[in-house]
Amino acid sequence: MLGTHWIDGGPADTEQVDLAELPQLTAAHRRHLDLLRHRPNTARAFEVAHAVIVSWWAQQWPEEEQWPRRALQLAAPGADPGWWRLLVRDAVTYPETVALTSVLTDEHTRQRLLADTGGHLPHTLAHTPALVTQLARAMNRPWLAERIASTSAGPLLLWVQHRVRADADTAVTDRLWTLHMAHRPRPIARELTAYRNAAQQPEKAAGATRLHLGLRHTSDQAFTTGLAHARAYAAVHGHLAAPIHSRFNGFALGRGCRTTGNSPRCHPNTSRNSRHWIRGGGRRGR
Repeated sequence: MLGTHWIDGGPADTEQVDLAELPQLTAAHRRHLDLLRHRPNTARAFEVAHAVIVSWWAQQWPEEEQWPRRALQLAAPGADPGWWRLLVRDAVTYPETVALTSVLTDEHTRQRLLADTGGHLPHTLAHTPALVTQLARAMNRPWLAERIASTSAGPLLLWVQHRVRADADTAVTDRLWTLHMAHRPRPIARELTAYRNAAQQPEKAAGATRLHLGLRHTSDQAFTTGLAHARAYAAVHGHLAAPIHSRFNGFALGRGCRTTGNSPRCHPNTSRNSRHWIRGGGRRGR
């Protein structure tokens, strides 16, 4: 997980970490091997699970304490916290990725989904309460159920929809473990490169804080909030082509991308059918 990230023709500085203080990672590896031996779809399910977990990782939910704690335990002396967080993403989230893989490949999951939906296509995860509860339990995060219930787009909902339809349409079964290109996590090497390039840019001269009153101040706050959600979405998907009615972490990102696209601070770039948020003359949302 650490030795394959190449930056400018060379590997990242750290290629190995000591797992002595994190026995849950080695336990997850044993469970992973057991799943590979006994469940035929484990390898492909792991890719889907990884995409889902990375999308949760990008949210940086305030309730999430286990991942930051693991990253800190693994951190090399003197490591830059931002760089390190990106570097160890897959290692830190590995136990949850394996746990989610187990849920996705469990026959009881299919039965729960059919019982929840009655065979009808769910439009949000709130329509699959048994699955949401099961995921919160499997992740050992009671608060997760409320966080993901409003999910109306992304790799997990798409898998759920395919799983519900698979029994009635054999053609859908073939797509059950196919990860859509838009849902594939950005490679860690790209994340590290972007982080390094951002760090190398000269800091802007500190200017006086602008005072905005009334509606203009509220508008700026709304734009800042939307921009934060857009950056998190782009970190997961590598683009901002969010469906118009989609929500990301409870935020109406699809509608936000459309409405703020006309702002002088946010100009759309339609190359590759994506929309990139540009503010102050530089690309900021990619």
